[in-house]
Amino acid sequence: NLVSNNLRNLDRYMKTPDKTNVHDTFDGSVRYSAPVYQRYYVWGDEPLQALLEDIENSGVENLEQFIGATVVQDFGKKGGSQSPNEYLMIDGQQRLTTIYLLICGLAWAYMKGGHDEDATTLAETYLSFAAGRFKGMPKLLPTVQDRRQLFDILQNDITCIEWNLKGESIDEHSSRQGISSQWENIKWEFSELFFTEDGEFLKENIDTFYERLL
Repeated sequence: NLVSNNLRNLDRYMKTPDKTNVHDTFDGSVRYSAPVYQRYYVWGDEPLQALLEDIENSGVENLEQFIGATVVQDFGKKGGSQSPNEYLMIDGQQRLTTIYLLICGLAWAYMKGGHDEDATTLAETYLSFAAGRFKGMPKLLPTVQDRRQLFDILQNDITCIEWNLKGESIDEHSSRQGISSQWENIKWEFSELFFTEDGEFLKENIDTFYERLL
């Protein structure tokens, strides 16, 4: 139920913002990429907690929770009619990247709880492309300095699908740790939210969170 604003075709004109939710942002054939001039991922635990609070507030009595504006440049289907629609993240990449990580966290938690089918459905719907020659490509690419961190997360922790990371530009020498650190924060939070101290999986809790996030 979380919503944000997208301004498209920024290089040509400013249009009335579209209000869209997380489901519509990541569903379908889309890809969000950080431009080379964008700063690294810098969000820590404090903004993560604020976002988690927004998700909690997006409940039955408050069906929409505004989480800020996202500005993207629409490049269309650069790879042909079967390719994803490419969006360059001009502003809001910290938020979009964190939401992508939260969806990764849900897939991880479903797998940990023994619900691999739910994890696969989630990953194929919101995290990657599910068919064709783009199958397994992630729907979000952070800065080149941050990509190795994200790719390691996808390959090591989101193993319910086969990832296709060939040909993606990365900085192998980057020492950035922002995404990796946030991922550990998310796994800790989800372990607390979706599992008892004895390791019992709280399916109702994660399903409710999932619905509110979308």
